[in-house]
Amino acid sequence: MKDQDKQALILLGSTGSIGTSALDVAETFDIPVDCISANRSFDLAEAQARKFRVRACVMADEHAAAALRIKLADTAVQVYGGEDGILQMIDDSPASVALNATVGKAGLLPTV
Repeated sequence: MKDQDKQALILLGSTGSIGTSALDVAETFDIPVDCISANRSFDLAEAQARKFRVRACVMADEHAAAALRIKLADTAVQVYGGEDGILQMIDDSPASVALNATVGKAGLLPTV
């Protein structure tokens, strides 16, 4: 696949087992990751944001979002928080491919 043919990815639930596996695949096949989301694991989300050079990240938990904003203050990563933040991040993303690896009903609204 040519680089110009690769589409950036939105990954919802990046810190869970499916999300981390998806990031392994993205790394293996050099798939760009535009933005990620997680619930509370802001330390892992920080590492992922830095490694994949994402444009944006959202934490469903507002306290985790505040902590992540501090951790990523030295970067250009936009950090969103809460359910509204997830929807805003998706709306703001130029990516046309999304993988929803969130658990339960939390992933329903972003999918719709």
